[in-house]
Amino acid sequence: TALIARRKGEGDREGANRVLMQSMFFVTIVGVFSLLLGFFGAHPLMYIAGAKEDTIAMSVEYFRIISLAFVFNSWSLCLCAGMRAIGKTTITMVTNIAANLVNVVLNYCLIGGKFGFPALYVSGAAIGTLVANVLSTISGTPCACAAFAKRSISNTISAGFAIVSPNTAFVFGWNAASNSSSEILI
Repeated sequence: TALIARRKGEGDREGANRVLMQSMFFVTIVGVFSLLLGFFGAHPLMYIAGAKEDTIAMSVEYFRIISLAFVFNSWSLCLCAGMRAIGKTTITMVTNIAANLVNVVLNYCLIGGKFGFPALYVSGAAIGTLVANVLSTISGTPCACAAFAKRSISNTISAGFAIVSPNTAFVFGWNAASNSSSEILI
């Protein structure tokens, strides 16, 4: 956050984007590692965290599902930190409030089986949180792209995410053709 804010203060938009891209690359690696560790190592991790015999099965069930969101959560946290660094705090606030509302509604529906949803109990709580994290990342990404590229959100969405752009080698804007950092969105 501090490096992005410093680059923004210097008027170096390309430098701020480069720092964000490096951060996104790093958090992707950490997110994938965390996902694998959380999914495959849930049982020992729950013991280390203090789960007892009567709760270990539910803890492992919850943690395995929730670990599937670790990459998305890492991206969301990184993008929100970048947004705060350039002074766009309202976007992160709205994204987080929306994600929490989705989480509350889905938890209500999936834990107890309301409004025609199946009662999934612990799995339902984990699925609700997983979906909220993924939606938070998906909804926050166009806003972050627009803010860093200084485009309107509608232009950002119509330009297409870097994820599906033909000259993209990595998520969120690594330009493979020039081997240099681009504006988050190509």
